[in-house]
Parts: sequence; structure tokens; C-alpha cells
Amino acid sequence: CMLAKLAPSSQQRRARSLEASYYAERCIHLTLKTLNQASAAAAYPSLKDMADDALKALPGCASLGEEKLLAEGAPEKKGEPLSPKEQLLSEVSVDIWCDAVVADLQASSAEAVGKLEPVTHLPGGPYFRMPCTPLAWSRWAPDTTLTTATEGLVSHAAKSVASTAAFPKAPATMHHLGWLTKTLEADGLHLQALPVAALAELVAKTAVKPELPPITSLTAMRSAALRFGLGDGVGARECLARAAPIGLSMHDAQHYLNDVAVIEQQKALVAGKTVKLAVEDEPEGAPKTWKLTHFEVREVWMQLAAECSRPFFLQARAALEYLHHADRHNEAFDDEVNKASCSLVRARILLLQGRPSLAVDAVLQAQYLWRTKPECKNGSAGTGLEWAQSSVQLAQCLVAEGDEGEARRVLSATHAIMKSRYTEAS
Repeated sequence: CMLAKLAPSSQQRRARSLEASYYAERCIHLTLKTLNQASAAAAYPSLKDMADDALKALPGCASLGEEKLLAEGAPEKKGEPLSPKEQLLSEVSVDIWCDAVVADLQASSAEAVGKLEPVTHLPGGPYFRMPCTPLAWSRWAPDTTLTTATEGLVSHAAKSVASTAAFPKAPATMHHLGWLTKTLEADGLHLQALPVAALAELVAKTAVKPELPPITSLTAMRSAALRFGLGDGVGARECLARAAPIGLSMHDAQHYLNDVAVIEQQKALVAGKTVKLAVEDEPEGAPKTWKLTHFEVREVWMQLAAECSRPFFLQARAALEYLHHADRHNEAFDDEVNKASCSLVRARILLLQGRPSLAVDAVLQAQYLWRTKPECKNGSAGTGLEWAQSSVQLAQCLVAEGDEGEARRVLSATHAIMKSRYTEAS
């Protein structure tokens, strides 16, 4: 994901994003493979108690009862002859059995046309089929059985699945997966974005401890948006059914207001005095250290508001609830970057409400913050791509307002700037 962000051109960004999507798919397959191996290893001792017919139907055990000719010159075995079952189990070790189970599940998953069916023909469990086809990916999602099995793994296998051991920096991981999902979707690669969104859902449920309902709702809405874009309304509604209720009540927001209220009181006291605080400001344009160690609730609320305002959902009231509380946090913590993002989301909602003039002001406010605030000049916001996207949004608002000439001028100027930057990068 980081290599894709640093790509100098859109073609290289797309190539690196597709490569990252492939690794997200492999990560999910590795998780399912490890869980299947663990279930098969736990069920191996019970094979000796199974009936011959049931045992013969299992993977790797089809040779039960078949006579094997001794190789020429091989020594004859002494003692009591082994029964067919004992002979088979002496040849099929636990490693061979686990590999046979994994291969059987992979083969049956590749042959599946629609939604993956639960595994019922193997002893023990739980077992998980691996999504291989587009429809299987569209209908696959981590469920309670998967998360419970992941938590039950022993420590030495925890790094092979999506867990806190494999993703010790879950906030940074979620940040990059969210960016990658939006990038692939913007390029029209909805199908390739499905494994990335699925991995984000899996990480939110297994690596974020304790589990945060706003994060699970955000990942579920992003997954649902991809499925709506692919025309899979059934899969999209299944994603939304797994999410926590959308919207932010005052009762839920109250859990995060204690620190904000203290900061607001301190700012009110400072505003009434003439004493200047001895705060060391970072130099303008200083590079940002990309260390995300925890989730900022105001950023999560902004992202949820952005999802609620999309055409797939049109939850304007819920979006305004998130923005109302995010704005208060932005003012308390002087978060100019998130304030600009909230302005762009509010512009989208104002346009949906039929107030294009206010939407234009909101977009211009976001661009003003990017241009004037030092916090926005260090690579964390106001990038060339974000400027281009906001200019397109501004043009849409201008067209809705009836000023098509100004909209055309904005797009022409943006195109000229982006073309010159592309020429310089080349």
C-alpha cells in the first residue's frame, strides 16, 4: 500500500495496488488454510474410532482395504498382522492427513459456482472453504465461527492468521487497507478490491481488541459499497446486516466527550488572558511521521459520514450526526486535516439537500485549509490527487448552482496543472 501511495504516476499506482490486492487475497487464504490444518490435526486421533466406510470416504484414506504388494527384496514383517485400518493409519501421518484435508477443501472451493457451502463431510471442525470465484468473494465475509477459531489458536500459529500477533499495529493496517480499497474502487477495480475489503473486515474483528463497533460498521459499509457497485445487492445487504446500527446518538457520543470538554474549558480560560502559551510549533512543511498507534474517533466519524453520504446509502441524517460531533472534536484538538475532510463530506450532503451554494463554500473552505494551515502542508492532506478530486466536486456544485462557465474554468485549470505535474514526473 505504501509503495502504491508513493507511485509517481496513476499507471504505477494501479499496478502496485493490484499487487497489494493479490497479497490481501493470499493473506485470507493463509488464514483459512491454517485454521483448516488446526482443525484437521485436532480431529486426527478420532480417525481410529470411525467405521471403515466413513473413514474410506475421507481425503487421503481412499486406499483403505486395498492390498499392497511388497516390493521385491523387501523384508517380511513379523508379529501380528495389522488390520486394514491400522495399516492405513500407520501410513497416513497427521501431516499427510492435514495436507489432504486442505487440498480437498481447496479443490471443492474452486469448483463452487455460487456461495460457499459449509463443510459437513469432515470430522471435527470447524472447516472453512476458500473463496476463489468472483461470486464466492462477493458472498464471503468473516463470521463469528471464523473469529472464534482464530482466537482459539495456539500462540505459535497465531502469526499465520489475521490476529493481534500478525497485525500488532492494527490502526496503521486499517488506514492502509481503507486507502487501498478506495483507490481500487476509484479506478473501477471493484472486483479486485473485494479481498482488500474482506481483509479489513477480518482485521477489524480479530486484530482490533477490544472490538470497536464503529470500525466494524465502517468496514462493512465499504464492503457493501463494492458489492452494490458490482450489482450484487444480496451480498451488499448481507454486509450491512453484519454491521452495527448506523448513526451516532448523544448517549454514544458522550463516552468521548470528557476530554473534549476539558480542552474546551482550558481554551476558554486561555482566551480570556493575554498570556501567550509556550507551545513549540512544528516548522511549516515538516515531514509527518506516519505512526498510527490508535484510532482517532473523530477520523472514524468522518469516514462513517463519508460512507453514509454515498449514493448507495444516502443516510444524510446519520452523516450529519457524525459530522456534528466530529466538528466539536476537531475544534478541541485543532485537527485542521480532519476539519478539511469533514468540509468535503458536508459539501456532498449539502448538494444532496439541494443547497449548491453552501456546498461550494464547503469545498472552498477545505481547499483554503489545505493551502494555509501548516498541518496540511506536510504530506498528510492536500495532495495533488485530493486537489483534483475536490476540484471535480467543486465543478459539480457549480453546475448544480447554474454556473457552468466557472465549472468549466475550474476543470480546465485543474487539468492543466495535473498535466504539467505528470510531465515533470515523467
